[in-house]
Amino acid sequence: MGQDIRELLKQDNRIPSERLSEGHQNRFMARLEEELPKKARKFNYGWLRVAASVVVILSISMFAFNEFGNNNGSNTKIVDTNTPDVKNATVVLSKQTSSLAEMFPEYEKTENYLLTGIKFQLSQINVDDSNRELVESFMKRLENLNREYQDLNKELIEIGPNVQSAEAMIENLTLRLSLLKRLKDKLKELEKIENENYIDIQA
Repeated sequence: MGQDIRELLKQDNRIPSERLSEGHQNRFMARLEEELPKKARKFNYGWLRVAASVVVILSISMFAFNEFGNNNGSNTKIVDTNTPDVKNATVVLSKQTSSLAEMFPEYEKTENYLLTGIKFQLSQINVDDSNRELVESFMKRLENLNREYQDLNKELIEIGPNVQSAEAMIENLTLRLSLLKRLKDKLKELEKIENENYIDIQA
Protein backbone atom coordinates (compact mmCIF):
# COMPACT_ATOMS: atom_id res chain seq x y z
CA MET A 1 0.00 0.00 0.00
CA GLY A 2 1.11 3.56 -0.50
CA GLN A 3 2.48 5.34 2.52
CA ASP A 4 2.86 9.02 3.21
CA ILE A 5 6.49 9.97 2.79
CA ARG A 6 6.25 12.63 5.51
CA GLU A 7 5.28 9.98 8.03
CA LEU A 8 8.18 7.79 6.95
CA LEU A 9 10.68 10.64 7.41
CA LYS A 10 9.34 11.38 10.90
CA GLN A 11 9.77 7.75 11.91
CA ASP A 12 13.31 7.38 10.50
CA ASN A 13 15.79 7.46 13.41
CA ARG A 14 18.84 8.14 11.24
CA ILE A 15 17.78 11.68 10.36
CA PRO A 16 18.66 14.13 13.13
CA SER A 17 15.62 16.00 14.36
CA GLU A 18 17.34 19.08 15.76
CA ARG A 19 17.50 22.27 13.82
CA LEU A 20 20.69 24.02 12.68
CA SER A 21 22.23 26.37 15.20
CA GLU A 22 21.43 30.04 14.82
CA GLY A 23 23.81 31.94 12.48
CA HIS A 24 24.95 28.71 10.84
CA GLN A 25 23.77 29.84 7.42
CA ASN A 26 25.58 33.21 7.73
CA ARG A 27 28.83 31.50 8.79
CA PHE A 28 28.50 29.02 5.93
CA MET A 29 27.99 31.81 3.35
CA ALA A 30 30.97 33.80 4.72
CA ARG A 31 33.24 30.76 4.57
CA LEU A 32 31.97 29.93 1.06
CA GLU A 33 32.83 33.43 -0.14
CA GLU A 34 36.35 33.15 1.35
CA GLU A 35 37.03 29.81 -0.27
CA LEU A 36 35.63 30.42 -3.75
CA PRO A 37 37.54 32.81 -6.02
CA LYS A 38 35.66 35.93 -6.98
CA LYS A 39 34.89 36.40 -10.65
CA ALA A 40 36.80 39.22 -12.24
CA ARG A 41 34.42 41.54 -14.03
CA LYS A 42 35.13 41.42 -17.74
CA PHE A 43 35.28 44.67 -19.70
CA ASN A 44 33.01 44.72 -22.72
CA TYR A 45 35.11 45.61 -25.77
CA GLY A 46 32.23 45.27 -28.25
CA TRP A 47 31.58 48.99 -28.60
CA LEU A 48 35.31 49.60 -29.14
CA ARG A 49 35.26 47.17 -32.07
CA VAL A 50 32.30 49.00 -33.59
CA ALA A 51 34.03 52.39 -33.14
CA ALA A 52 37.24 51.06 -34.72
CA SER A 53 35.26 49.72 -37.70
CA VAL A 54 33.56 53.07 -38.19
CA VAL A 55 36.93 54.88 -38.09
CA VAL A 56 38.39 52.49 -40.67
CA ILE A 57 35.39 52.88 -43.01
CA LEU A 58 35.49 56.68 -42.73
CA SER A 59 39.23 56.71 -43.42
CA ILE A 60 38.83 54.56 -46.52
CA SER A 61 35.90 56.70 -47.72
CA MET A 62 37.86 59.94 -47.28
CA PHE A 63 40.87 58.47 -49.09
CA ALA A 64 38.70 57.27 -51.98
CA PHE A 65 36.93 60.63 -52.21
CA ASN A 66 40.21 62.53 -52.26
CA GLU A 67 41.77 60.13 -54.73
CA PHE A 68 38.95 59.64 -57.21
CA GLY A 69 36.29 62.27 -56.66
CA ASN A 70 38.26 65.48 -56.40
CA ASN A 71 37.94 66.42 -60.06
CA ASN A 72 36.41 69.90 -60.23
CA GLY A 73 35.56 69.50 -63.90
CA SER A 74 37.60 72.49 -65.06
CA ASN A 75 39.20 70.59 -67.95
CA THR A 76 36.10 68.68 -68.98
CA LYS A 77 35.99 68.23 -72.72
CA ILE A 78 33.31 66.25 -74.42
CA VAL A 79 34.93 65.71 -77.77
CA ASP A 80 38.05 66.90 -79.52
CA THR A 81 36.97 68.35 -82.84
CA ASN A 82 40.47 69.46 -83.87
CA THR A 83 41.47 66.08 -85.30
CA PRO A 84 40.01 65.94 -88.81
CA ASP A 85 42.16 63.04 -90.01
CA VAL A 86 40.47 60.46 -87.75
CA LYS A 87 38.31 58.17 -89.85
CA ASN A 88 36.19 56.32 -87.28
CA ALA A 89 35.89 57.37 -83.67
CA THR A 90 33.55 57.12 -80.72
CA VAL A 91 32.59 60.17 -78.68
CA VAL A 92 33.67 59.94 -75.05
CA LEU A 93 32.32 61.90 -72.09
CA SER A 94 34.71 62.42 -69.21
CA LYS A 95 33.57 61.81 -65.62
CA GLN A 96 31.53 64.65 -64.21
CA THR A 97 31.36 65.42 -60.55
CA SER A 98 28.62 67.37 -58.90
CA SER A 99 27.55 68.10 -55.39
CA LEU A 100 23.89 67.63 -56.31
CA ALA A 101 23.69 64.12 -54.86
CA GLU A 102 25.42 65.22 -51.65
CA MET A 103 23.10 68.17 -51.05
CA PHE A 104 19.91 66.59 -52.42
CA PRO A 105 20.00 62.79 -51.95
CA GLU A 106 16.52 62.52 -53.51
CA TYR A 107 18.03 63.62 -56.87
CA GLU A 108 20.91 61.11 -56.76
CA LYS A 109 19.11 58.31 -58.64
CA THR A 110 17.82 60.72 -61.28
CA GLU A 111 21.24 62.28 -61.79
CA ASN A 112 22.94 58.87 -62.05
CA TYR A 113 20.27 57.62 -64.47
CA LEU A 114 20.65 60.67 -66.73
CA LEU A 115 24.47 60.62 -66.66
CA THR A 116 24.45 56.91 -67.48
CA GLY A 117 22.02 57.54 -70.35
CA ILE A 118 24.21 60.35 -71.69
CA LYS A 119 27.33 58.18 -71.54
CA PHE A 120 25.51 55.32 -73.24
CA GLN A 121 24.19 57.55 -76.04
CA LEU A 122 27.66 59.03 -76.55
CA SER A 123 29.21 55.58 -76.74
CA GLN A 124 26.79 54.69 -79.54
CA ILE A 125 27.90 57.59 -81.78
CA ASN A 126 30.50 56.77 -84.41
CA VAL A 127 32.17 59.73 -86.07
CA ASP A 128 33.39 59.46 -89.66
CA ASP A 129 33.83 61.82 -92.61
CA SER A 130 30.21 61.62 -93.69
CA ASN A 131 28.74 62.68 -90.34
CA ARG A 132 31.57 64.71 -88.78
CA GLU A 133 29.97 68.10 -89.41
CA LEU A 134 26.64 67.07 -87.91
CA VAL A 135 28.28 65.49 -84.86
CA GLU A 136 30.50 68.54 -84.30
CA SER A 137 27.50 70.91 -84.34
CA PHE A 138 25.73 68.78 -81.72
CA MET A 139 28.92 68.48 -79.67
CA LYS A 140 29.22 72.28 -79.54
CA ARG A 141 25.71 72.44 -78.08
CA LEU A 142 26.65 69.72 -75.58
CA GLU A 143 29.79 71.64 -74.58
CA ASN A 144 27.65 74.72 -73.88
CA LEU A 145 25.27 72.64 -71.79
CA ASN A 146 28.22 71.10 -69.99
CA ARG A 147 29.59 74.56 -69.13
CA GLU A 148 26.16 75.60 -67.84
CA TYR A 149 26.05 72.43 -65.72
CA GLN A 150 29.45 73.21 -64.20
CA ASP A 151 28.33 76.80 -63.50
CA LEU A 152 25.20 75.50 -61.78
CA ASN A 153 27.35 73.10 -59.79
CA LYS A 154 29.61 75.98 -58.69
CA GLU A 155 26.57 78.05 -57.78
CA LEU A 156 25.22 75.17 -55.71
CA ILE A 157 28.50 74.98 -53.79
CA GLU A 158 29.00 78.73 -53.32
CA ILE A 159 25.45 79.85 -52.56
CA GLY A 160 24.35 76.68 -50.84
CA PRO A 161 21.60 74.18 -51.48
CA ASN A 162 18.60 75.58 -53.33
CA VAL A 163 15.92 73.73 -55.21
CA GLN A 164 16.08 75.97 -58.29
CA SER A 165 19.74 75.12 -58.98
CA ALA A 166 19.14 71.41 -58.36
CA GLU A 167 16.17 71.32 -60.73
CA ALA A 168 18.13 73.34 -63.33
CA MET A 169 20.94 70.75 -63.16
CA ILE A 170 18.49 67.88 -63.68
CA GLU A 171 16.85 69.80 -66.54
CA ASN A 172 20.30 70.38 -68.07
CA LEU A 173 21.05 66.65 -68.00
CA THR A 174 17.62 65.85 -69.43
CA LEU A 175 18.16 68.33 -72.24
CA ARG A 176 21.56 66.79 -73.04
CA LEU A 177 20.07 63.31 -73.14
CA SER A 178 17.28 64.38 -75.49
CA LEU A 179 19.82 66.23 -77.65
CA LEU A 180 21.89 63.06 -77.96
CA LYS A 181 18.81 61.01 -78.84
CA ARG A 182 17.98 63.56 -81.54
CA LEU A 183 21.57 63.32 -82.83
CA LYS A 184 21.29 59.54 -82.94
CA ASP A 185 18.05 59.80 -84.91
CA LYS A 186 19.66 62.27 -87.35
CA LEU A 187 22.63 59.94 -87.80
CA LYS A 188 20.26 57.06 -88.57
CA GLU A 189 18.47 59.23 -91.15
CA LEU A 190 21.81 60.24 -92.67
CA GLU A 191 22.94 56.62 -92.82
CA LYS A 192 19.63 55.61 -94.42
CA ILE A 193 20.00 58.34 -97.07
CA GLU A 194 23.58 57.26 -97.78
CA ASN A 195 22.48 53.63 -98.13
CA GLU A 196 19.69 54.61 -100.53
CA ASN A 197 22.11 56.71 -102.57
CA TYR A 198 24.57 53.81 -102.66
CA ILE A 199 21.81 51.45 -103.86
CA ASP A 200 20.75 53.99 -106.52
CA ILE A 201 24.36 54.27 -107.74
CA GLN A 202 24.68 50.48 -107.89
CA ALA A 203 21.49 50.16 -109.89
